[in-house]
Amino acid sequence: MVQYSKVSARDDGAENLVVLEGNSGSIGLTYVYLKYLEDGYIQISGTNPFDSNGWKRLSEFHLVPGSYTLTGIRGSADNTVVLQLRISDESGFYKYFNQWDEDVRFTVENEMNAELKVRVYPFVESIDLNARPAVYKDE
Repeated sequence: MVQYSKVSARDDGAENLVVLEGNSGSIGLTYVYLKYLEDGYIQISGTNPFDSNGWKRLSEFHLVPGSYTLTGIRGSADNTVVLQLRISDESGFYKYFNQWDEDVRFTVENEMNAELKVRVYPFVESIDLNARPAVYKDE
């Protein structure tokens, strides 16, 4: 995939750390489809009639100590679809952040590995939205 971090930089010039990876396709074992668009957005549409979650990896990257903002999905109802960021370190520590409407701000004190996925919740009747996944370093 093409890196869109330069064109999706924040107004203050902060670079988007998310480099979209992978191919368009179903999100897990659901009827929700993720399509990569040419401008750095993703389109998420479909249904999940099953009682299980679905995930699709978007990007992996590294975080250094500092403050960050996770953003990208707007207008999504709670418990339908989220951007899910998992951060972890070599000691086995990990933490999840879910973003679906409001930006999520967080701080890391040590170097961390990060993995960004789209997560679709169980029993979702309809999803149809575009998102621009982004993680920005704030300081």
